[in-house]
Amino acid sequence: MDWHLFVLFFIVGIFSGFAAGFFGIGGGIITIPILLWVFELKSIGGDYFVHLAFGTNLFVIIFTAALASYRHTRNKNVFWHAVPFIAIFSILGAFLGAGVVNFLSGVVLKYIFIALLIFTGFQLLLDKKEKTGNHKRNGSGKGDKRLFQAITGLTAGLISGITGLGGGLVTVPLLINLLKYPIKIVAGTSSSVMIFTTTAATIGYVIQGWRNPSLPSGAVGYVYLTAAVPLMISAVISSQFGAQANNIISKKKLQVGFALFLLVVSLKLLFF
Repeated sequence: MDWHLFVLFFIVGIFSGFAAGFFGIGGGIITIPILLWVFELKSIGGDYFVHLAFGTNLFVIIFTAALASYRHTRNKNVFWHAVPFIAIFSILGAFLGAGVVNFLSGVVLKYIFIALLIFTGFQLLLDKKEKTGNHKRNGSGKGDKRLFQAITGLTAGLISGITGLGGGLVTVPLLINLLKYPIKIVAGTSSSVMIFTTTAATIGYVIQGWRNPSLPSGAVGYVYLTAAVPLMISAVISSQFGAQANNIISKKKLQVGFALFLLVVSLKLLFF
């Protein structure tokens, strides 16, 4: 690979890793637009360059989510009682989502990705009240709690499999608004669930892209390891700083900042 691209991916990984640790969303909102631009410009992946970008990003998130989860756990910002149950349904959703990617064109996948960014950004921006929950579930009983956790996991997994994101863009607002978790534990809990979600989705992308003749050397299914390695190295390191920053910044600023960040990225993809 061109050393210029290696350096570019390494730098992108720094920013995406920080976002992964800070927001609990995986960092794909930074990584995917760059991968789409580079793959299309360099004709990497042919008609499947979008699928390749999504699969590559998912592979990187496995590692950034794991390290971010570790840091958040040390800061006591992960609600581990909920993670296993949510993760089970996110794995199921991820396999289902990854199973349909070959039936969707790259253009459709790209606009689904953009629509998700806009929806989540506006939803969080318009709901600027600080969440002061106490780790308890929304609903009146254990059945309600489990139902909402299952919905959160399944939805996040589906979105992850279809869009190549870690699922955090869905998990974060659902943890806040559906399960009523405090904003401070949302990023850590989301990162912990993403370990399982992205592993399942990555396996799905590898299977779906296996032996696709359009893919370049260095690709394992829809995972382009040539780009994934520099992204992963820098993102794993910077995710630790993002997780630490999350533990310092106020709850309200965290939510509003996340919303504005999503909207800026969506506009970039739509018009530039």
